Amino acid sequence: MSPAQRGRQLESEVSPALRRIAEATSPERAAPEGDGLARAAIAQAVGIRRRRRLAGAAVAAAVVVAVAVSLVMRPGSSAPVPAGPTMGSVSRSAPTVGATKPVTPRVTARVTANLPALQESTSPSIVGRVVRPYVVDGVYHGESGTVRLGSQEQLRGLVDVLNLAGGARVLRLEPPGGPVSTVVQSAGGRKVLSLPAVSGPTVADASGTRFAMLDVGTESLTLRDQRGTVLEQTPAPGIRSIAGFAGNRVLVTNDAGAALWNLASGAVEPWTSDRALDASDAAAAALLLSGVDSGLSCWSVRSTTERGTSAASHCGSAVPIALTADGRYVLAREEPSNGQEQVLVLDASTGEPALAVAVGEDATVTQTGFRIGQEELVLDVVGRQGGHRLVGCTLKGRCESLTSTVSAETSRDLEPYLLVRD
Repeated sequence: MSPAQRGRQLESEVSPALRRIAEATSPERAAPEGDGLARAAIAQAVGIRRRRRLAGAAVAAAVVVAVAVSLVMRPGSSAPVPAGPTMGSVSRSAPTVGATKPVTPRVTARVTANLPALQESTSPSIVGRVVRPYVVDGVYHGESGTVRLGSQEQLRGLVDVLNLAGGARVLRLEPPGGPVSTVVQSAGGRKVLSLPAVSGPTVADASGTRFAMLDVGTESLTLRDQRGTVLEQTPAPGIRSIAGFAGNRVLVTNDAGAALWNLASGAVEPWTSDRALDASDAAAAALLLSGVDSGLSCWSVRSTTERGTSAASHCGSAVPIALTADGRYVLAREEPSNGQEQVLVLDASTGEPALAVAVGEDATVTQTGFRIGQEELVLDVVGRQGGHRLVGCTLKGRCESLTSTVSAETSRDLEPYLLVRD
């Protein structure tokens, strides 16, 4: 079977499983402190996934996997996961990512938790700390303050905000009926660059001084600095998604699997037949999906620095969607046929759940993130009546509402609590 045939077969197997998770996914991570201004002191990362509209027919046909997330940080320490019994997905092999020889996998304790009761308030005001940058009603909220990103009309169809160094941002607009566009803004909200008809994934490197984007219209990959200036550009026919940076390369997915865009040579080099879901620049790791069969998905976390390094493959009913920036955890969703939906934090080394949060029949989770320094899962929860709120759950199983509830009508064309990526 040729690589192209294998890619098409895998795509047909993967698509139904991923559609059960969300209508489509977009990569996001966000910085709870510093708003992208202090990336040199990376100590915490957040991986975010959210439900969104597809970016047109080309993307609808292409995005069969979750597109990558970039990095965001806040100083903090990461406590070890306590030892205990393990359960969950099945590991096919034991090597740790990036290791040159087999090592004993750490033991992971499974903790279960339930979402807290819905708050009745419909005020958009925050009733606690700013857990990370987010946008509500067109206003950017971060620990450095607030900035209006534009009027209701200017922000119609806002589906994505990416933080860059110095407070600059990349906005992706997909208004109903079009036209789609990508906008680069300054820290103060001034439009620096507008790219009409360009609507594809964008990812930033760990420094935030560069971002890469996939232009689905021209089938090209472009590297820009935080001011929007083009640094590199290369034709990319057949590229399905863009996962993230790996040093001076960018991890992408095409029909044959995962490939690496070499920024020095401009070449797109084959890497593995697995599909790239996510990548961590700081951790030099990639989250890969090797297949979906009989309701089980198989995934691995692999070093992006050593082509020959093997990685543990884990198979189970949980479908992976994001990798934390330290490469330690994988965020996943599980929809058992005879039980309630769960959001999982999986140990990337063992494949075992460290935390399982029961969503419940009266709620839906549309965005998922993780704060490494505080070992906290952060969820955007939508209640049965449509109210949005952010909920935090620690790895010890304690969940609390982090914000008040905002109704969907409050933001009209703008999604409440749109989490900003870094």
